[in-house]
Amino acid sequence: MLMNESPSFNSTDINQNQRVSRLYSIRPIGCGLPHVESLISYISRLATAHCVPTGLLMTKEIAPLIKPEYSLVSESKPGSLGVIFSTATSALNGYGDWAFGAVSAIEKLTCRTDISQLTLLDLKKIVSSWKLLKQQRAWCPLCFRESFDDSKVLYEPLCWSLEVLKLCPTHKTPLSNICPHCEKDNRPLSWYSRPGFCSKCREWLGIDAYTHKLPNLKFKAVEDEEQLHCIKCVSDLFCMSSESFSDKVKVSIASHLDRFVEG
Repeated sequence: MLMNESPSFNSTDINQNQRVSRLYSIRPIGCGLPHVESLISYISRLATAHCVPTGLLMTKEIAPLIKPEYSLVSESKPGSLGVIFSTATSALNGYGDWAFGAVSAIEKLTCRTDISQLTLLDLKKIVSSWKLLKQQRAWCPLCFRESFDDSKVLYEPLCWSLEVLKLCPTHKTPLSNICPHCEKDNRPLSWYSRPGFCSKCREWLGIDAYTHKLPNLKFKAVEDEEQLHCIKCVSDLFCMSSESFSDKVKVSIASHLDRFVEG
C-alpha cells in the first residue's frame, strides 16, 4: 500500500479571512475548472489531513452541524455512516438539503467560502435531479497513477460522480467502479473513504493495481462521439459562472444532459 499523502498548506489556507478555523482550511482543487474537486473528495482529504477516518470526521464534526440530533446518532452506532446517510451519500455532491447542509457546516469549520463550488448547488435551477449522480463511486485508475507519479495531491473530480459521464474526461477511458483487489464496489462516501484507495479493502486503485491483477487489461481511449460531446458539455458547464446562465443557455444545457441520461 502506498504511503499517506501529505497535505500542503500555505498561509491563506490555514487562516483564511484572518479567522482561526476548527479544521484545517485546506484549499479545494480546481475551483472554476472542468476538473473541480467533489465535496466528498474534499471531506476525505480533510480527514486524511487530520489523521482520522473519514467517517469519524463526518459523524463527530460535520453531521452534527447539519442536524444537531446527529451528534446522538453517531454515539449510538460508531463506525458507520449508514445510520445517518443510509445509501444516499452521493447526495453530498448534488444540490439538495444534504449538499447545502454539508457545505454550510464545512465552511463554518474551515472558515472557507468556496466549498459550494465542489457541489452542483449553483446548477440547481439548470439540471434535473433525475439520474443526476452515480449511486456508486467511480474513478480513473490512470488519473490516480499520474497524480501519484507527479507527486500531486490525490483527489476525485466532481464530474466523475455524474451519471451521464462514463469516460474519464482526461484520458477518454472508461471509469472504473470495481476494486481490482477485493472486487467490490464502493459507496460514494464510506467510513474509510480516501482518494485513490478502496474504502473496503483500503488498497491502491491506480492503474498498476489493475495491470498486476489483470495483466491483459488494456486502458485505451474510447471513440464514443456521444460521450465526447457529453464531456465537452460538462466541462463548459463547470467553467461557467452561475450569473452567466441565460434562459436560453439553461434550456440548451438541460436538454442536452436529459438526452444523455435517457440514452
